[in-house]
Amino acid sequence: MVPHSGVLPGWLPELRFSHVEGPRPVSHSDKSRIRDDQLTLARQGTFLERCFTTPVTGKCEWARMVDNIGAAGPERTIVTTDLGQPHNPQRRTGLP
Repeated sequence: MVPHSGVLPGWLPELRFSHVEGPRPVSHSDKSRIRDDQLTLARQGTFLERCFTTPVTGKCEWARMVDNIGAAGPERTIVTTDLGQPHNPQRRTGLP
């Protein structure tokens, strides 16, 4: 997970962690630790950025990502795509 901080005009500073499902496949024990970390961060008000291409490219299972969103709360989740980057599917083919 990569921390980012930002300030939106008229808002309090927020903390965001990106690619919370991980940029690489992880072991079963790491999956539990990562989920626990996500829940802790979400309870503290952190936004969790989840990347659409992580399950598309097989780096995590769709079910795990969906389950983590439900557990941490969709109100704490931002889904990005990373589509169109040279090493990822193009936007036209990446979103069926």
